[in-house]
Amino acid sequence: ISEDELLQTTKEIRLANLKKQQDAGVDLIAVGDFTLYDRVLDTSAMFGIIPSRYNWKGGQVSTSTYFSMARGNDEAVASEMTKWFNTNYHYIVPEYEGQRFQLTENKPLTAYREAKSELGIKGKPVLLGPYTLLKLSKGYE
Repeated sequence: ISEDELLQTTKEIRLANLKKQQDAGVDLIAVGDFTLYDRVLDTSAMFGIIPSRYNWKGGQVSTSTYFSMARGNDEAVASEMTKWFNTNYHYIVPEYEGQRFQLTENKPLTAYREAKSELGIKGKPVLLGPYTLLKLSKGYE
């Protein structure tokens, strides 16, 4: 499918998931918990922690770069994957190479606004904290 179709389908899934919680009477609905790959990778991309081998030049991280970090591409190997705190869940390990952290896209705010505008939900954004992000990273000491 095309990138536009992927993004439209994921929006429909996000909204359907939120609507189920809303219909069930959940008092405080988490927003921003949906991910295309994993939450650690989302946070790495959100703060510009992109390994140099992906030739990212700044700005919002493209879907192509995001998936290249997870799966690799013809020019660059994928980032390492490891277990999330000894569970069967795996995440893409952020690679700190001295990058200056920068907000490339405010995904939690976008998710909050989407839930509010589409469904009237004043949700609670889901965030991976800065300590956890750095603790799970390679190269940050």
